[in-house]
Amino acid sequence: MISIRPFQNIDVPAVCRLWNAHRAELQLSADLSPLTLEVAVLSRPFFDSRQLLIAREGKAALGFVHWMFAAETPDKAVVANLAVPAGSRREEVAERLLQAATEAAAADGAKTIALGQAPDDWTGYAGAAVHGLGGGIPECDAAVARWAKQAGFTPSRQLLNFLLNTTTYRPAYDRELLTLRRSVTVEHRQEVTDLPFRLAASLSHLQLHRFVAHRRSGESIAEVDLMLGDPEMLIVTSGIALLIRWTTLPATPSPANASAGPAPELRFVLATAIGQLIGERITRIEATVDAADTASTALLEQAGFTLDHRGTIFSRSL
Repeated sequence: MISIRPFQNIDVPAVCRLWNAHRAELQLSADLSPLTLEVAVLSRPFFDSRQLLIAREGKAALGFVHWMFAAETPDKAVVANLAVPAGSRREEVAERLLQAATEAAAADGAKTIALGQAPDDWTGYAGAAVHGLGGGIPECDAAVARWAKQAGFTPSRQLLNFLLNTTTYRPAYDRELLTLRRSVTVEHRQEVTDLPFRLAASLSHLQLHRFVAHRRSGESIAEVDLMLGDPEMLIVTSGIALLIRWTTLPATPSPANASAGPAPELRFVLATAIGQLIGERITRIEATVDAADTASTALLEQAGFTLDHRGTIFSRSL
């Protein structure tokens, strides 16, 4: 008989085994270790053991689901992790877990629930056996997509997961960027304290690197944020960086003769940041954008990123 109960400390090895087995079947990286789970998930101030549900039959763990409330959205829940490896009762286990998660979220006040984590959910899994900050349900995971639809979820958001291999990176400097190179400096900051609590808490196993472009007048015109694994925590594989934010800053109107596409100031600061990270032995940079965000897609492609895989967020009302 299958039973569902909240997480207990003795479940750590089983959660890692289930997650790694599920991803291994998809030929995805399967490297969730007990240390990673403890640091990236269980130690978060927003972690609630009642939201990590384990399906068991006797003493055997068959699967788990981890839901939580999304950052800064008190009535939206998100299923950040669902793992049910292949087995004789896989479909039943998945159905029971999703039903338990949706019922628990509704009982705690959620109005909607999403299946698959997006970058702005800030679940704590960033870089911990997932792409970037979370790129939805990978297109190769047909089982989870099927379970979602059977549980009443529908596709609500498409995500594009990009990758830059810096070992073959060649900066594409055009006339606009060469002009900026003569008139703009880029400041590299590593001590940034202006992050919202949930974001800072969910990324505490990473180090934030902010690159800010300044004109000679001192005016800030663009900045990008990247996260690198904290070498003391050993959670994110060495050599990987996560590109989490990019923006132009106020009071920087584009010249009348500026080319269409991403702002040159933004392309310049991103190219400079990539160059500096290569000097820090970063070989892989990951980024996730909404499929509808054509401006960000163009920025990444012009910077040399290529599409690694697509992901989907599924949602339903409660």
